[in-house]
Amino acid sequence: MERKHLICVGAAKAGTTWLSEQCRRHPSFFMPPMKEIHYFQSVYGTIDRLAPIRRLSQVAKFLTASSKAVQAAADEKKRQRLVRRQSNLARWYALYASGRIDEKWYLNLFDAAAGDQFLCDFSAASCKISDAGVEAMHRLSSQTYVLYILRDPFDRLVSHTKFHAKFVGDLNWMRRAQQKEVEAYVRDRSLIDDSLYAHRIQQFRKRFGSDRLLVLDFDELRRQPLTFLDRVSTFLGVPGFGSVDIERHTNPGPELVLPEGAFDAFKAETDAEVERLVEIGIDFAAKWRR
Repeated sequence: MERKHLICVGAAKAGTTWLSEQCRRHPSFFMPPMKEIHYFQSVYGTIDRLAPIRRLSQVAKFLTASSKAVQAAADEKKRQRLVRRQSNLARWYALYASGRIDEKWYLNLFDAAAGDQFLCDFSAASCKISDAGVEAMHRLSSQTYVLYILRDPFDRLVSHTKFHAKFVGDLNWMRRAQQKEVEAYVRDRSLIDDSLYAHRIQQFRKRFGSDRLLVLDFDELRRQPLTFLDRVSTFLGVPGFGSVDIERHTNPGPELVLPEGAFDAFKAETDAEVERLVEIGIDFAAKWRR
């Protein structure tokens, strides 16, 4: 029996973590312990995030967090419950940390899923893979479905820059940076690449068509989350998500005031991207025109 796959390919800072948390609580979806596996990006992209040392680092973080959680348990009954839960998770991390990175390794990470569940991979950088990567994604199953959440390209870039600075420990430097330094920082790290959606949408459309690729609007997620989730459940043919905690924010960026005009140099690029999106039929992108 072919398994059903749900792959959310991006975009970064466009609500992928929030959506993954909704799927984690829904019985139709199996979400592995790590939201972002990075398989397709590592094998078919430009950055390898699955080198042995990186995987061992993730395992070390899990073991440290598990140990702290068990030690902090309020009573013995809770402690034993945590030990059982963390032991089950440890088996998954053992699969993740070992073996050669190939399709068999990737599929083994979903072994615990029930037969009728969607196997979920929410690696936001998967949008930046080669044609061979899209083909490999398509080859997984005739029931592989792709989600791509789009956010105003300019707003996404600003949010991504702040988050990246926090993630890599550059916040103190960023607070002192001048306009041109911020611009160079963004360029050097190619952070705008994640805002260039149109050609990637075309890449996925070519292989998956409109019946297995759903392009979603971050603005709808933020303002009408239940409508947004209804769109996802209808597309996938699963029961509705029901109520959600719309006030709960996941993976928020830091509070960071950047120099005035720090992103002016990118406006022409993001404005042009909006026009490309409208040209390929992403009608909701028209509201991002400035």
